[in-house]
Amino acid sequence: MTFRRLVSSVFSRVGFVRAWETKTARRATVSALLASILAIGCATGEYAYVTTISTGERIQIPLVNGAPLPAKKGNLTVMHAGLVPNPNPDDKKLKYLFHLEDKSLVPPKAVVVEDVTDDHAILMVEDLAPKFTEARWTGASPLYGGEDPAMAWVGPLGDSTRVFRFTVTAADGSKTTLDQAWIVPSWAKVGMRKALGIKLGT
Repeated sequence: MTFRRLVSSVFSRVGFVRAWETKTARRATVSALLASILAIGCATGEYAYVTTISTGERIQIPLVNGAPLPAKKGNLTVMHAGLVPNPNPDDKKLKYLFHLEDKSLVPPKAVVVEDVTDDHAILMVEDLAPKFTEARWTGASPLYGGEDPAMAWVGPLGDSTRVFRFTVTAADGSKTTLDQAWIVPSWAKVGMRKALGIKLGT
């Protein structure tokens, strides 16, 4: 299953992000981000999302038709990064889910995921003994309520883009970082606010 289809199937259950499913949604997302998107191939629909992350680095993240490409370096590919529904909606909490593929013969000894979108990074997952099943790793953040800093971006109106940094430590101690963007259009945040019990103006 491709990255786009995987995320689409997850979020369709509660009406979350499916911006790539229609050209209209993709165009709306790209239009809202024009101030921070650098066109690198208009004829092919390829762009780069340009932003400064918590480390002070200015990075470019490739987009195709308004959707971020899966971050990839060598044998590593980010397969999913974003919020997923809570099976118990009465909790009014959500968590982030992350999937990483590693095709190397020797699995890494650590995987760390941070939200590096804002001035201060937020640790999502720190797995110092990662387990890979059929070359896939899955990590989940704690459950966050609407008042948690990790969910502060959900309340405000307007589109949002989050950037997650995966830091993968190989068996030999070398580190590889992958930056994965997640674009969330304003209409998708309506369902997220409801799931978190966030009311406008609060």
